[in-house]
Amino acid sequence: MKKLIVFILTMFVLIPMVSAGVTDTGSDQIKRETKTNYFTTISFKGVVTNSKTGAKEEFSKESSEITGNYSDTKVKNEINKLKSEFINWAKEKGAISFSAGKSEVKDYYYDAHDEITQSHDDESITILTVLDKHQTYEVNYSAKIENVKFTKGANGKFTIDSKKNLGFTLNADYSLFKDGGKVLVDNKELSSKDYASKSGSTIITLKSTYLNNLSEGKHSIKVELNNGLSAQTNFTVLSDVKEPEEVIEEIVEEPVEEPVPEVTETEEEETPKLIEEKPNSNPILYIGIAFVIIVIATIVVLVVKKKKCKLDK
Repeated sequence: MKKLIVFILTMFVLIPMVSAGVTDTGSDQIKRETKTNYFTTISFKGVVTNSKTGAKEEFSKESSEITGNYSDTKVKNEINKLKSEFINWAKEKGAISFSAGKSEVKDYYYDAHDEITQSHDDESITILTVLDKHQTYEVNYSAKIENVKFTKGANGKFTIDSKKNLGFTLNADYSLFKDGGKVLVDNKELSSKDYASKSGSTIITLKSTYLNNLSEGKHSIKVELNNGLSAQTNFTVLSDVKEPEEVIEEIVEEPVEEPVPEVTETEEEETPKLIEEKPNSNPILYIGIAFVIIVIATIVVLVVKKKKCKLDK
């Protein structure tokens, strides 16, 4: 009976405070908590652009309200479902590449209500404020209609006996190749063991085990997509035989001996034996000889002058 009276009196005090928006009662017997529930509606917007003409077509679809935030699994699954619908729609228009745009919460509002509970253990009362956030989460995607082409690997080269693979990249989305695409070399379809494929946009890798069995020279590669479009380029297989290095012979010039003039017996007798003429004689020798001659000539002149002086006396 005492508990009932306390509860009734508390409710008379509490209800006016809740309606007035009071958040702090100052009493240990009353606790206040907050909880947020999320309800998300997905607004998916896509656009297909024709890169040749510049024309655009828009895609727009909205989901029903889902219990959960945009990061929750249930909401993500719905986004992926709408994304697949857009891609299939864009493929029918002829699009080959797709890219994600900006995704964000565009609009929201709150519904709020209080839930009051009483603890039977400590006779306390808990006021739980529940906020229901209703939000619209906008997802944007784009697609392009353009010619299929190789963006990497065109006119590549492979050397026989090499262990390196040969890679090619197309501008088409991988989904256009993954389900029903083909690779042909010299117009012959390859087995899946001869190449590898992966997304980004579409990457085709010819394995070295296959390339080493090809003949030397130029070959063609063609990639066919499941929408009927295709792209083709060439690659070259080179021999690993090295060309002989060009040997350059070094020409060594031999010294040419200058002809020595013949000397007759008469010339030999007249030529002083003290001086032997050589084409490559040392110049210092000539200077020394000249100095000796000058000294001798000076002595002779002095002697002659001395004798002359004596005769004059």
